[in-house]
Amino acid sequence: MKLLKDSIVRINTLSHLEMYGYDLLDIAHKVEGPFYLYFMSAIEERYRTLKEHLPENVDIFYAVKANPAKEILSLFKTLKSGIDISSGGEFFRCMSAGILPEKISFSGPGKSNKELSEAIINRVFAISVESYREVEKILEIAKSTALTTNIMLRINPTRKPERFLLKMGGIPSPFGIDEEAAPEMIKMIKRHDLLNLRGIHVYNGTQCLDARAIIENITDTIEIAKRLFLHEGMELKHINLGGGFGVPYYEGDRELKLEEVCNGVKKIITYAQKTSPSLKNTQFILELGRFLVAQSGVYVAKIRDIKVSRGKKFVILDGGMNHHLAASGNLGQVLRRNSIMYPLKIRETNELESVNIVGPLCTPIDRIATDILLPELRIGDFIGILNSGAYGVTASPLLFLSHNLPSEVFVTDNEIKVIKPSNGIQYEEYTMSSSV
Repeated sequence: MKLLKDSIVRINTLSHLEMYGYDLLDIAHKVEGPFYLYFMSAIEERYRTLKEHLPENVDIFYAVKANPAKEILSLFKTLKSGIDISSGGEFFRCMSAGILPEKISFSGPGKSNKELSEAIINRVFAISVESYREVEKILEIAKSTALTTNIMLRINPTRKPERFLLKMGGIPSPFGIDEEAAPEMIKMIKRHDLLNLRGIHVYNGTQCLDARAIIENITDTIEIAKRLFLHEGMELKHINLGGGFGVPYYEGDRELKLEEVCNGVKKIITYAQKTSPSLKNTQFILELGRFLVAQSGVYVAKIRDIKVSRGKKFVILDGGMNHHLAASGNLGQVLRRNSIMYPLKIRETNELESVNIVGPLCTPIDRIATDILLPELRIGDFIGILNSGAYGVTASPLLFLSHNLPSEVFVTDNEIKVIKPSNGIQYEEYTMSSSV
């Protein structure tokens, strides 16, 4: 276990873990049960850094699926960020946070008629269409409401992205229209005045830590746009370049070279607009979730028990896979690796011991770390799992075994706000007619 010299995490004079100037152990003693802790200033700083280094014609859209907490959505509203949603529930959360519909892009397969109707009636920025049938459904609703609807054509490229941990394009996929089928789709859309085709959307993969791979992927996306649209003389108002910017979850992972990515984006767009005058007025979009919020958060759980079984030491926490599925390695991880984690109190010893950290669930997959080297741990100590600001609470099986839900704690310059959810499960009981 080692802390990086320039890390946001450090050990303070009390031998406690500290982030952004806050003593994590002090906060843990004041919050009941396991909790997620988010530093809002870290999210804002990352967003502003990106905006500062990107060209003016590149907008950032926050992907709500990474973390839909109202406090985080309210922050992105204040920052005037675009917003990307993938469900009617996320749309409702955004509206509740006061985000204007014209700032919202709606992507994702299998949208229901109700979800599409809400998006169309409220005049969202654009709906990214994922299939031929979805275009037909949008057209039906547009005709019934007499509302012109903004759409983006989501493309599944022919080329598979390199060095992206999770590939979503370049393969048989439920996401988007296959590139080879797109020309016919464009012709069909052009025949209908109620469909306003704003441009294309390519989200090819996620969790990439290689700047060159991201730049290559963005270059490919712009080339796809030129092949599909510009040869027909069509104006491209927007190109959604996707995202996929990764964060280092495990020891040995390197930080993404953000400056290299931003400089690369700037060069690609400048060259594209210089060589293709039709792109002169095009606005570009980067769709980012994990990269904006992951490193702002830490998940904290308490040690309930420590036992030895056949020579292996097990540290049992009061929260595990049910609260933090990603930390257990069960959220798209092919090869299981230990997340970066530390005890909140570091005892004065140079000796590290190998332990297995598990949660309280009755399943062998509730394992948070395997043979991880940590300083001396005792019952009652707290463990903090770093980089937990994305795909935490809402990406986990919270109701499994009906344990208490984790609290969420939001740190701003003015206050520390604790939200303690209820673990009560509400049921609606009704009887269906047995008649055929």
